Amino acid sequence: IAYFVTQGANPTRAGWLKAFLLYARDNNVLPDIVSWHEMVNAKEIPAQVQMVRDFMAANGIADRPIDVNEYQGPGADLMQSPGNAVRFISNLENTNIRSAIRACWNEDAAQTDGTTNGLFPGRLDNIMTTTPFQPRALWHLYQSYSEMSGNMVPVTPGGFLSGLASVDAAAGRARILVGNDGTQAFTTKVTIANLSQLADFPTTGKVRVRVREIPFAGLNALGAPTEVSNAILTPVGGTLEVPLNVTSRGAYEITLESAAPKVTSITPVAGAGTGQAQYRVVFDRAITGFDSAADVTISGSGATVTFGNITPESPTSYLVNLINVSGSGSITLTVAGTSLTSTPTAETILVDNFSFETALGAAGSETSNWATSTWAKPSYTAPTLAPTNGTQIASSNSENGTISQVLDAYQLVAGDQVTLRIDFGWPAPTTWGGASVAVSSVSGPNGTLAMGSFDAAQPPANGWNTLTIPLTVSAQQAGGFLKVVITRGPSGVQTAMDNVRAEVVRATAGMPGITSAPAPSLFTLQTSALGNGTVSRSPNSAAYPAGTLVQLTATPQSGYKLTNWTGGATGTTNPFPLTINAATSVAANFSLNSGIYAGWSIQKLGSIQSPTGDFDNDGVSNLLEYAMGMEPGTPDAQEAPAVGTALSGRLQLTYSRNTLATDLTYTVQGVSDLTGTWQPLFNPPTEDLGTVGTVQTLRATDTVDPGSRRFLRLHIRNFP
Repeated sequence: IAYFVTQGANPTRAGWLKAFLLYARDNNVLPDIVSWHEMVNAKEIPAQVQMVRDFMAANGIADRPIDVNEYQGPGADLMQSPGNAVRFISNLENTNIRSAIRACWNEDAAQTDGTTNGLFPGRLDNIMTTTPFQPRALWHLYQSYSEMSGNMVPVTPGGFLSGLASVDAAAGRARILVGNDGTQAFTTKVTIANLSQLADFPTTGKVRVRVREIPFAGLNALGAPTEVSNAILTPVGGTLEVPLNVTSRGAYEITLESAAPKVTSITPVAGAGTGQAQYRVVFDRAITGFDSAADVTISGSGATVTFGNITPESPTSYLVNLINVSGSGSITLTVAGTSLTSTPTAETILVDNFSFETALGAAGSETSNWATSTWAKPSYTAPTLAPTNGTQIASSNSENGTISQVLDAYQLVAGDQVTLRIDFGWPAPTTWGGASVAVSSVSGPNGTLAMGSFDAAQPPANGWNTLTIPLTVSAQQAGGFLKVVITRGPSGVQTAMDNVRAEVVRATAGMPGITSAPAPSLFTLQTSALGNGTVSRSPNSAAYPAGTLVQLTATPQSGYKLTNWTGGATGTTNPFPLTINAATSVAANFSLNSGIYAGWSIQKLGSIQSPTGDFDNDGVSNLLEYAMGMEPGTPDAQEAPAVGTALSGRLQLTYSRNTLATDLTYTVQGVSDLTGTWQPLFNPPTEDLGTVGTVQTLRATDTVDPGSRRFLRLHIRNFP
């Protein structure tokens, strides 16, 4: 791709661009992309872009992408002004160019020393402070700009105010950015029309309006925008007026949303019981008054259903309970315009399974050692239940001459179909003594109620039979618990038993695919720090629902670094975005960072010493010893930079550099008069004299005019 770059398309430089384009056309070397700077007057940008497009069209040059490779600047007041940035961004948006890049200037005078032009790594074109890295006002402005979605819509500027706006009709949200690129404060209002584009507005007639100020803070950090107002307003004739007390160079974020709460999800909940269905409804915000049949719409297609009640789980989550569900069709539940249609289905639950080994023999005696028998008891096989609709919720063991067991994990529900299965065996040649089973409902509202008595059939010699007992729970038995009593046969005979199973089939309970799924689980997250550092999490909780995004942040102690994550997280990304879908354990591993001064000081001197100190008293500060790869515990001042004169009057400075250091800049500076200002030697001829271990030796050369004086020095800057 060929680029043509000029300093601007404004009238004073447009001639250069036009001449180049004509020459390129005539010589068949037209660039693919035309690019220029727009530094001062943002209002001129649309006209200048159109001028270039018109010129190309008039001269037979096909339209091509346009980039603005620098905009906004120079100067701290201009470049750090959120209001001025809004004017630039809004005018750039109106041109339909391909891209634009914010200028990266040396507006931070506090960082100006000629070594790096004030442009430190990690400052994102100076929208972050240097130490520590904290957002400035411009960071928050660009964050708000990045969150705009949907379609851009026209904005009419006025005076020092300019703006840009987007409408996301699907989300029912609009975002407006307004900026003051002047220095005066004043009171005004923003008029917003055509609010019918917002989803739900036509039905509610109200709009939630949130206003946040992004003030001009100069070069200081800004923790967060300031919320000015957050209220539900009633437009007049589809138009809304938002008052603003505009500050000097400030910007304002105006967010509009439908005043009606939105449903984010409706999901069926398993285990509602016979003839019942339950749904979890989750809203996008805390609500009140969602508590009656008037708040929901219920319909059935081939099924009948009645509203039961609504119970709150949290300010944003509610359970809608339906009763009298019957039929084989579908149910549709609608809340606040969101609907879910599902079909009730039968639910099978394994509610109890207790396994035992016992022989009912002579009165008062019991034989349990089947391992020495000449025949084998049957292997237990669980009922065939799919993982999504079968759940064992209780288990127990018993080895008594007479078995008596209450299945207290399952409370009887009217209409439930219960199936008991009991294995009986006959260890021939002993006499089959027989066995009977009595089933009752106990501890219910109507006390103990018999549900039936059943006799076990004689198994084949040294074989087994399964006694299957079908039961249907009556309204009187509901609320109680199953009690199973197995009684032996006559004295002196033997009956073997093993594996009592109880299953319940509920008609019309729950929804397809989740009929017996467990309630949403909370998964634990354990974090640990291995070494010198700490780990924090956001949001901070001991356990999280599946799908929760947790941000883990590793904070090393001074002089240390994050080596890597292990466990549920890997790599070195920090902060680390972790999605929780199971119980997770994560460790942050820290190690000494010898590539920064603090770590080097701990490694060499045992603790963090002052950079300006001189540990070995050789006249060279600790910071210089670090920077030049010297030994801070051994006097070695002779290894300091050396100045010498080369041929042809050239002045040379020889110095060493610690190749491991990542927090230093090295600049050779010169001055002709020691009372003057030292200036950096930009791109001086530098010779690499070689590297030994981690120490590189360099030699910089400066030209000295005949008869003049010249001084050189090495300037080393440490940035944490």
